[in-house]
Amino acid sequence: MKIRLIASSIAAGLLLAPVAGQAQDFPSKPIHLVVPFSAGGTTDTLARIMADEMAKSLGVTFVVENKPGASGVIGLTAVAHAAADGYTIGLASPGSTSIATAMGKDLPYDVLKDFTFVSPVAYYDNALVVSADFPVNSVQELIKYSKEHPGKLTYGGSSIGSSTHLQGEMLKRATGLDMEHVAFKGGGEQIQALVGGHIKIGVIGLSATTNFIKEGQLRALAVLNTQRAAAVPDVPAITEEVPGYDPSMNWYGMVAPKGIPQEAIDRLNAAIQDAVRNAEAAEKASARGIELFGGSPKDLADLVAKEVAGMKEAVDIAGIRQQ
Repeated sequence: MKIRLIASSIAAGLLLAPVAGQAQDFPSKPIHLVVPFSAGGTTDTLARIMADEMAKSLGVTFVVENKPGASGVIGLTAVAHAAADGYTIGLASPGSTSIATAMGKDLPYDVLKDFTFVSPVAYYDNALVVSADFPVNSVQELIKYSKEHPGKLTYGGSSIGSSTHLQGEMLKRATGLDMEHVAFKGGGEQIQALVGGHIKIGVIGLSATTNFIKEGQLRALAVLNTQRAAAVPDVPAITEEVPGYDPSMNWYGMVAPKGIPQEAIDRLNAAIQDAVRNAEAAEKASARGIELFGGSPKDLADLVAKEVAGMKEAVDIAGIRQQ
């Protein structure tokens, strides 16, 4: 009996050995990083910073794929439905997770069940900006202008239910601003419309606008945070202009399809921690209004679960529903 048990154990070990060897070989080919928004925006900027650094740590090429639409849902759907091998990952944010769930969207994935949470990645700032020829220089002047021109103003944001849309609607409620939302697929398209004069006001990721602000093509009225951003230190935080307004809802996390190998989770998480601790990467991100930070898979899972539970109130306040 003992001989058979030993033989069975050896046989089982031999059967398992190739599988373990395969897991330890991760990664052995290019990794696809899905960006659920168009090129040129905050998400795209962050993805390319992370892809460059993670490629160095893991020794493989990263292929950045922009799959915009539906506040990030199209891109995250591609991640959820990809092979569970660790070679497709994506950047998740509130618009495609907690906000979409709170809005009651009929999502093609369950936010809490259909992803592997790999790591938190960053916080970022949105900004309230206007085109250079628009005759306002502060939030209070914008409020005054909107009251003098009722029903005339629009503001650009990302698609329905994105953080820019939700922040814009909450800002309207807090200040009495009279302006209607115009949806764009991402920051790149929104920048073109603002700089081209097609829209005059935007709520947009700061990273997409920093250079345009510094070059005078756009004017930033406020950073939608409780403190000023290092990238544009002369621009006031929105809480300086509108006391009591809560702008917080901006984060990114790296996710993968449900069920990827533990070895892939561990190696991807380790590469993310290397990236967010890299001084050069952190400086690049900070200059664009993005603050890198890391953590464990559980940290991201807990963050998403907490936001899914708490975001419904913000959606109700803003009056946003599935459209």
